[in-house]
Amino acid sequence: MRKEPIGLKYPTRVSINITRQCNLHCKLCLSSSGKSDSGELTTEELFDLIDQMKKVDKPLLAIGGGEPLIRKDIFQVIAYARMNGIPVSIVTNSLLVTEQTAELLESLDLYTITVSIDGLEKNHDLVRGKGNFKRAIEKIKILRKYCKTTKLAMRVTVNTCNLKDCKKLIKLAETLSFDTIRLTPALPLGRAKENQNLLISQEQYIQFLKDCHGVKSKIQVLLPDQSNKDPEMIRQGEFGCHCGKETCWITQTGELYPCIFFGKHYVAGNIRDESFLSLWKKAKEMVRLCGNDTCNTCGNYKNCRGGCRSRALWLYNDINAIDPYCPLKKNKL
Repeated sequence: MRKEPIGLKYPTRVSINITRQCNLHCKLCLSSSGKSDSGELTTEELFDLIDQMKKVDKPLLAIGGGEPLIRKDIFQVIAYARMNGIPVSIVTNSLLVTEQTAELLESLDLYTITVSIDGLEKNHDLVRGKGNFKRAIEKIKILRKYCKTTKLAMRVTVNTCNLKDCKKLIKLAETLSFDTIRLTPALPLGRAKENQNLLISQEQYIQFLKDCHGVKSKIQVLLPDQSNKDPEMIRQGEFGCHCGKETCWITQTGELYPCIFFGKHYVAGNIRDESFLSLWKKAKEMVRLCGNDTCNTCGNYKNCRGGCRSRALWLYNDINAIDPYCPLKKNKL
């Protein structure tokens, strides 16, 4: 195990589930969103978090949920972060977007607005409810009309139903004038545990990567096997993904994780009880990982650094294990 300091002094991105409340009940929702939790962070507590973030190199604040646009104070929170020089992105299902909302979001100078689309009409509606594909497309058009400078991103949760949609979804993102499309496979968490027939296999994952890498697109296509080549990020040699080394995650009730998908055993603490910087340091220590012999001696290690730790943890109960979706098939599943 390496004993030198790991990760970055300060995170580059802080993801926060600002509420658990949502207007949808999606089959693959990782947080089982629906009703709000008691004791969700107040406006004042979110302002305090932003004040602390301002002092640690102003990392990107990535706001998700639940559905963040449900919170009545969402625009206050975004405005306060922007006033303090913190870049902000949000992830939304878009259904609460109006022309007024879109204009307001544009005025707040967001880094990115990400909209979740989980397939073409039949498959999106299968996951997110009947009629929601057409509604989402209408709302996306409103966002694009009014958000002239803000980047729009489409996020696709890849599953057994939409595997064959992926190429068409990249083209759809182009047609709707998105700037980016990100495709990532579903994880066996939240309501996805109740719908495991929607989780793809290793072979399907590998074929999905091959298919998507073969698509030429006018927009940026982000795939889960793309390595981070930014020299400011993780130092060469550290095992594991960016979680706890570049980024961290905060729940709607204030718990800070290196990655929220690691589960309750990896809670660094609560921002109501400790400072953000103190919890960041604890989160980094939690991911001081040794890896495994197969990954550590692999010729592709510098590109993937062992892949997704949450998948390894949830399938093998070992955060140092081989990623079960290893595209080189070194997990021997």
